[in-house]
Amino acid sequence: WQERRAADPILDVRLFRLRDFSVGLTSAVVAFTASAGAYFLLPFYLQMVQGVRPELLGLLLTPAGVVTALASPVMGHVADRVGHRRIATLGVALNGAGLLCLSQLGVATSLIWAVLLFMVLSLGIASFHAPNSSAILAAVDDNAHGVASGFINLARNLGNVIGIAAGTAIVSATMAARGLPPTFAAVTGQGDAALLEGFVAGFNRATLLLGALCVVLALGRVLRRV
Repeated sequence: WQERRAADPILDVRLFRLRDFSVGLTSAVVAFTASAGAYFLLPFYLQMVQGVRPELLGLLLTPAGVVTALASPVMGHVADRVGHRRIATLGVALNGAGLLCLSQLGVATSLIWAVLLFMVLSLGIASFHAPNSSAILAAVDDNAHGVASGFINLARNLGNVIGIAAGTAIVSATMAARGLPPTFAAVTGQGDAALLEGFVAGFNRATLLLGALCVVLALGRVLRRV
């Protein structure tokens, strides 16, 4: 209420009247919610279910970081040529596809397959973030770029917080519903098979819901041509 009436607002909420600005920020919250949930849960899956030693876990996740570093400038260049919204929508779709595939992981799934899917997620977020941010900034006047950038960072951080909390809550609730201790610490590859299966079931449910969220967002952007 106050910011709408201030002559020079710190956060100009009137920017939300711009459709491209609002759509871009909403997309950012959804995309980062989905990816953050998976990014947080997958290391637990690799270590506790696949039995990956902690000292090797970071090494296995390094290729995903390399994909992000290499793909981000390339996809940004492509987006400049074919349109930011199209590439951002492609990134959301890749996120959704990767998450839906992750929802099929089991106790005996190939470790290489899990790492490859993580790389798909990284490609998706690399394809989404820069083009979507460019579309948001393009929707506002030049003198509002600072405020718009602040909103972009807020959307990303908000998505990360929601995604981690939601993913953890879904896994814990699934384990509790099976009468199991709702704690990750109880799950080990050499421990109780019921605990292991309960964690995997929760992991599958969480990634399925997060992937469906991305698919709905991607379809919405395609149907509305944004």
